[in-house]
Amino acid sequence: MDRRHFLRISAAAAGGVVFSVSLQRCDRGPKPVFDDYREQVEVNAFIRLTLDNKVDIAIPKPEMGQGVRQALAMLVAEELHADWQKVTVHQASVDPRLGDQTVANSYSIIALWEPMRRAGAAARELLCKAAAKRWGVKRNMVTIENGLILRKDQAADSLEFGDIAMETLQLTVPQNPPLKDPQSFSLIGTSPSNRDHQALVTGLPSFTTDASNHHNRVAVVVRCPFIKGDLAQSVPLSQEQFPDLDKIIPLPGLPAPDRTYPGVAVVAHDTWTAMKAAKALRVSWNQGSSERTEDFDRQVASTADAKAFDIRGDAVTALNASAKVIEAEYRLPFLAQAPLEPMTCRVHFQQDRVEIHAPTQAPALAIKAVSEALEIPAENINLTVTRMGGSFGRRVNADFVLEAAQIARQIHAPVTLLWTREDDMRFGFFRPANFHRLKAAFDENGRASALQHHLYSSSIHSTYHGFGKEGAHVPETHGSVMDLPYGIPNTRWVFSQLESDVRQGFWRAVAYAYNIFAVESFIDEMAAAAGVDPLSFRQNLLTDQKPFAGKTYSDFQVEPARLKNVLELAAEKAGWGKTMPPGSGQGIAGCWYFTSNTYVAMVVEVMVGEDGSVRVPRVTAAIDCGIAVDPDNVRAQVEGSISFGLSAALYGEITLKDGQIQEGNFDDYPVMRFSDMPVVETHIVPSTDPPGGAGEPALPPVAPALCNAVFAATGKRVRRLPLVKNLTEMG
Repeated sequence: MDRRHFLRISAAAAGGVVFSVSLQRCDRGPKPVFDDYREQVEVNAFIRLTLDNKVDIAIPKPEMGQGVRQALAMLVAEELHADWQKVTVHQASVDPRLGDQTVANSYSIIALWEPMRRAGAAARELLCKAAAKRWGVKRNMVTIENGLILRKDQAADSLEFGDIAMETLQLTVPQNPPLKDPQSFSLIGTSPSNRDHQALVTGLPSFTTDASNHHNRVAVVVRCPFIKGDLAQSVPLSQEQFPDLDKIIPLPGLPAPDRTYPGVAVVAHDTWTAMKAAKALRVSWNQGSSERTEDFDRQVASTADAKAFDIRGDAVTALNASAKVIEAEYRLPFLAQAPLEPMTCRVHFQQDRVEIHAPTQAPALAIKAVSEALEIPAENINLTVTRMGGSFGRRVNADFVLEAAQIARQIHAPVTLLWTREDDMRFGFFRPANFHRLKAAFDENGRASALQHHLYSSSIHSTYHGFGKEGAHVPETHGSVMDLPYGIPNTRWVFSQLESDVRQGFWRAVAYAYNIFAVESFIDEMAAAAGVDPLSFRQNLLTDQKPFAGKTYSDFQVEPARLKNVLELAAEKAGWGKTMPPGSGQGIAGCWYFTSNTYVAMVVEVMVGEDGSVRVPRVTAAIDCGIAVDPDNVRAQVEGSISFGLSAALYGEITLKDGQIQEGNFDDYPVMRFSDMPVVETHIVPSTDPPGGAGEPALPPVAPALCNAVFAATGKRVRRLPLVKNLTEMG
């Protein structure tokens, strides 16, 4: 039997049977970003059937609020025909045999759509075969309904999973168990009760700080406030002043890819002592970088180097030949992820082994980082992924895990590293600042004939060794623009690499978020220049456009018709074109997040006061993500994306002065409050196609739809974010 399709069953010490299902990885969707994950790996799904008829499913992907635990469990339960009320889930251990356990790119459901279902189907077939053997009937006379194994010719005969589980031990495992036809799904496509919701409101999920005990030490780090600075001197603290102080540890900064800041760790027996001592610590620093926010604009003005890619036709010739050319520039700032839970990590060195509890999106990368930095064999490191209080890309990086490991190595006790909100805001990995210059040409009939998009930005890959500083060829820079669905015959993409000392990293929707802001804002400007309604202009550019192979890392095709469909659906449900009160307007924008095979459109309604104040009363969204495994969770992802996207568009900005990040908390880096949140109406396109992603695709259209709505309300084009600040400056 092929080793990629085996199922091993063993009696469990806790009273049950464990199914260890090993299946070939699904290769649909985006290719993993990191070199470590590019080889063929196995994905294991572990199903435990207890003798009291529970089905316990180990989830290989970390949960950070995206609902992956629920959705992946539903895939198994659907094929197993399990009683959902008897299904429990837990976080799987970090294990190379599980394949890539990273959560990123909105591809967890895409990658595990078939493997998790096959795990459930294999368990189903074994249970049915065991029951058939007991009853002395053929396999086709046995079925499972809602957790009960039934005999078709005698309805009175039934077994529960626990009744028959041990009898599966002697059976041959099916290599290719049949999967259900999507038309017959009874669980997938519904929104059953979510165990995590009840657990969250009752305080049951285990976060990193919950792993502490009375032997635990607490560490707080005073970091160099200067980018690329270092420690000059620190004055020792008095043990008399802080009797519960354990140790003061200088921390050297570590190099890329995680590039930790140098600092001084204050280790104490309790949180309060550690924080007080850290505040009292007198430290002087050598300034490193003197970078300022204004340096970005100077770089844009002075940068001549560029790499150009003709995607379709010859845009340069078309632009030069056109009698009508328009141009616009868009500027977006550095942004922080600002998850509600700041970074934290617990590490315990025990002889030759290291135990880590960490809220990480990328457990394998964290283990690798600690192994390489501290020269510890990776097999001696055990990492437990804890529940995360949000992430939005921040926890891909392992800098906080490295800090905790550096500290714990010098302490003969478990150490929990705590970051403050200010630490989290000032010492993160930020979304790159970026500048866009777009040009469009029209032919003699007023139709769009050419589009050139020139992006100036530093690439997030400039932070990571192994990727260099070349950003033009990586999808984390060119996402969406090299796969434009609009039927413009001549299109060109140009990239100019800028330099920055700021640590840069993944931020929800990565380059799609800023590239689609520029493109969808400019499409609106093109519509205005052509004298055509913004929706109609988009419809005309998408009509009769055939699917085509994208240039970004994905096996999916770009499907213009799906974008057209969600634009029309959102517009219909929003009452596009209705009469709006003075100072109010509607804006529309779409997103072709084709690396996750998802298309989204939004109509934002806005009210702009005479004083420049902005209120968003309503957002209407349409999403085509293939089959929605859990529709309520898809809606939650759309709503979260709208909240996150509005926060960034209205208020978000990280600024620098003399090499220091200036923002430190939600008072100077505001986010949406409950009172600011609009009414959100989400419409999911019905589908039986395999699922796409939902965690990121709904974010990119938020900002352009918002700014397009402001134009409809005021006649002012907002081309520089954050909106509130720049609209006020426009007067």
